[in-house]
Amino acid sequence: MIQTTFDVPGLLATEGAPNLVSGRYNHISTREMHDVLGALGWDAHRGYTVKSKSIDPLYRKHMIRYRSEMFSATEFPEIVMINSHDGSSSFQLKSGIFRLVCSNGLIVQSKTYKSLSIRHNNKVAGELDEMLDIIADYAMHVQDIMRIPDTWKRIMVAYEDRLDYYRKAAQLRSKTMTEHEIWDFESARRTEDQSNDLWTMYNRTQEHLVNGGYLASSANGRQSTARPINSIDGLDRINTKLYQMAEDIAFTAIHGCK
Repeated sequence: MIQTTFDVPGLLATEGAPNLVSGRYNHISTREMHDVLGALGWDAHRGYTVKSKSIDPLYRKHMIRYRSEMFSATEFPEIVMINSHDGSSSFQLKSGIFRLVCSNGLIVQSKTYKSLSIRHNNKVAGELDEMLDIIADYAMHVQDIMRIPDTWKRIMVAYEDRLDYYRKAAQLRSKTMTEHEIWDFESARRTEDQSNDLWTMYNRTQEHLVNGGYLASSANGRQSTARPINSIDGLDRINTKLYQMAEDIAFTAIHGCK
């Protein structure tokens, strides 16, 4: 489970967790990366910190999501920063898209818009000026991802392809859902999500999987209601896989081959 808060203790850490990191560890200051994003017009709007009874919250894995006032449309980009000071994860930046209509964050990771990951034992992690340049360069190119919604909205997904997408999506959380339960992903929770274009189908499915509330049968046939996903790693895995599967459909539609 994660704690949702704007107050991320990891912003205050000035070194790695004592007795948890090796001599090869290079501290990447979340505060310094946070400040350079702020200087570029990206403001933090939400933060998460992993819950743990054994590790000081100052060092735990954390995630911060940033938005820019440069974008005010219904869909606009985010930058997602992930870091830890206990050796549990690398420093990461991911491009995201936020949909105002349903308040869900979508992690974007693809062949074109790759995430950035730097291990703490990497030499560059110990070079502050180089790290700041990397962050600034990444932030400057994030707006390019806004081409994705416009392109995907023009791709209509056929019935069989939608069902195949829902089957694969369901597998990310449950291996034993029935066809009837899987088809419930076709049901829109609001009128804005009733279209069968690729962008809408993708968002509709993402909201079902992340927010839960749908029925799923277990191996013994017992049906239960899926719970929301509340872990940093879980959110990252689901969003990344869903995007990659949708990207495959877009590639086929645009290039005519698989």
